[in-house]
Amino acid sequence: MKRRASAHAHYANGIILDLQNSRTRALAEYRQAALLAPENEDLVWEVSRKFLAARQPEVAIELLTFGADRAGASGLAWARLAAIQLQAGDNADAIKSAREAIRRSPEVLQGHQTLFLAELQGNDPDEALKVLERAEPQGTGNAEFLIQLSELYGLMAVHHPADRELFQARRANLLEQADALLIESDMLKLRLADGWADLGQSDRAAEIYQELLETMPDAPGMRDVIRSKLTEAYLQGKDPARARGQLERLLKRDPTNVRACYLLGTLAYESRDYEAARDYFRRVTVLQPGFEPAYYDLAGVLLNLDLTDQADEVVALARHKFPQSFAMEMLSAMVHLQRGEASLALPHFTAAEITAQALSPERLTYFFYFQFAVAEEQDSDLVSAERHLKKCLELNPDFAPAQNYLGYLWAERGEHLEDALDLVEKAVASEPENAAYLDSLGWVLFKLDRREEALEVLLRALEHLEKPDATVYDHVGDVYESLNQPQRSVEYWIQSYELNPTDSVLEKLERAGHPMPAGEVKD
Repeated sequence: MKRRASAHAHYANGIILDLQNSRTRALAEYRQAALLAPENEDLVWEVSRKFLAARQPEVAIELLTFGADRAGASGLAWARLAAIQLQAGDNADAIKSAREAIRRSPEVLQGHQTLFLAELQGNDPDEALKVLERAEPQGTGNAEFLIQLSELYGLMAVHHPADRELFQARRANLLEQADALLIESDMLKLRLADGWADLGQSDRAAEIYQELLETMPDAPGMRDVIRSKLTEAYLQGKDPARARGQLERLLKRDPTNVRACYLLGTLAYESRDYEAARDYFRRVTVLQPGFEPAYYDLAGVLLNLDLTDQADEVVALARHKFPQSFAMEMLSAMVHLQRGEASLALPHFTAAEITAQALSPERLTYFFYFQFAVAEEQDSDLVSAERHLKKCLELNPDFAPAQNYLGYLWAERGEHLEDALDLVEKAVASEPENAAYLDSLGWVLFKLDRREEALEVLLRALEHLEKPDATVYDHVGDVYESLNQPQRSVEYWIQSYELNPTDSVLEKLERAGHPMPAGEVKD
């Protein structure tokens, strides 16, 4: 009793000296306390942590060894010693101490954990896996043990992705066992939910997060953390409506929460609520002016709203603030393309391609090459347009807009007509009522001299037009002319010319002896 009282006195002196900023003398007092009461394992552990904080791991190891090397020492004391030895880089001694910890207290996870980490750091993954497998039976009925062990399997999955499915299955089994037990600790429930979320079991994770929101005390910031996790679970589970609700609550509590604001903008964009997305993304650029992605998302939304000039201003601002990037050049190209300035768009597409090839080749998607090809075709560079449409279809063979565009381009040039027919038929099969695709199919059939079929398809295209289209009327007129029905051909050419007075259609009308009356020509 006298020795223990002396130990407490030394520890109390250490605290007083710490408050007086006499760190060296305080540590000496702490050390004396630990040496006088080695059986007080919590005291020895607390003192060793103070020496670790003071960057004196050798003293921490000395004290923990003194405390553990007793007949009555617990497995936890050895596990703590092993953890510090591992932290100090003494792998061999850490393994020995961890094994002794497991021998004395197999139900304490810390020993298994340190042995596992030591084997993993020693580049012996097979032995590390055996440690986890031997530990599993010790976790029966212990939720904390099971959840922590599942986290170690998660670490194995990170270090050895080739066996990821095996480790994830074992994680799921452990979490199922823990989930079946009564867990009273909110923090342990939170770790359980995090485990399910990491395994992609978003529905179960969301249930636990929702329960925690109802039961956990309103600790500073904790409910917001859980709401963020719940939002991620809803997003992972493809439930954007609930995710949006949680984010709106977060933003209401903290109007300056940039992450919530940005995610709300993303969700609004994905649901095509472009006006809401615009407001959220614009708010992000105000709250955090250095967050580059928000500028490009805002510009994309403005393009979808046909606010091309505003989009151009946003991209110009980003160009002033940030280094050249793929997104910057791509959006500049799209601004010019939407304005009908294909020749001005092309240099930006080229710059975007070069930038991505050097830094992020994955950005060169089928959509990028499709837009590049559209600009080239509008600029009359048909060879390059064909090359990029083929590249687009290599990346996404089922992309109907590219199938239609390339098929029509070939039909216009009278080339590869059978291939063109195959492409356009696939596009029509994906969207049977798409007037543009039907028009392309009819035009390819016409070029193949299958005129009756062409007429039938083109008349279907007319039925499905959302608004009158001069090209479709022109095509119908050409087919009627080939079928020796001049009156019908003139009728459709006139409608085409009224919609878009072009020299080519005017020549056809004059050739047929029906020049457009001056009063019928649209301005």
